[in-house]
This record gives sequence, structure tokens and C-alpha cells, in this order.
Amino acid sequence: MFTERYLVQHNEVRDLMKSIEVKMAKADFTPDMAAITLEINKMAGVLRVHLSGEDQYLYPTLIKGNDQALSKMAKEYQDEMGGLFETFTEFKNKYNTKAKLTEHQATFVTEAKAVFMAIRKRMEKEEKGLYLAIC
Repeated sequence: MFTERYLVQHNEVRDLMKSIEVKMAKADFTPDMAAITLEINKMAGVLRVHLSGEDQYLYPTLIKGNDQALSKMAKEYQDEMGGLFETFTEFKNKYNTKAKLTEHQATFVTEAKAVFMAIRKRMEKEEKGLYLAIC
């Protein structure tokens, strides 16, 4: 099964998270707030496309496939992702404009770190588990 597109999208998400992390590491990231919100929105778009491809093609194909172990793994991964996407969506909705980020600046760094860590763990799990099992 072809996973290259999914890996490219993972790298896009990683690049966006890294860029946000560099900006939010500054003692005063106020001048970077517009760029941060733009990157959050870009990441939401990449994740939406990524998950759409997984939900409409990758996971259904694997779940309906003949390999029972792979089918079970795909079902477990698909079930887990729903919660993570909801968490990211809440994060995005809270911080996707400069005004919202300014309003919630005190909690942004902590929440971004937690959400980004969860996304990284998920991508790593797919890359070291499911994607390798497909090949």
C-alpha cells in the first residue's frame, strides 16, 4: 500500500509544529502571533486532508483486507485518532486568530506543547507500526 503521501503530510505537520515552537519559545512572542495563527490554520488544513485520506481510503481498505492482524491494527488506530483530532480541533478553535491567541496567551504554550506531543506520538506510532506493517 502506498504511504508516501501520508509521510509527506506528517513532515508538513512536523515542520509547522517546529516553526510554531521556535516562535513560542521567545520570551515575548507577541510579534509572531499572526504567523503562529496562520501556521495553526495551515496545520489544520494539512491534518484535515491527511485524515480524510486515511478515513476514506487507507483505514477502510486495511480493515476490510484479508490480513486480520493488519485489519485489527487499522481499526485500533482509527478509533484512537478520533479523540486526538477533536483535541486538536479544540486547540485550533481556541487559538486560530490573533485576537483569540492574545486572549488566551497565558495557556497557549502549555496547550500547544501537549497537543503537539500527542500528534508527534501518533505520527511516530503510524510510521513505526501501521505504515511498516503495510509494506
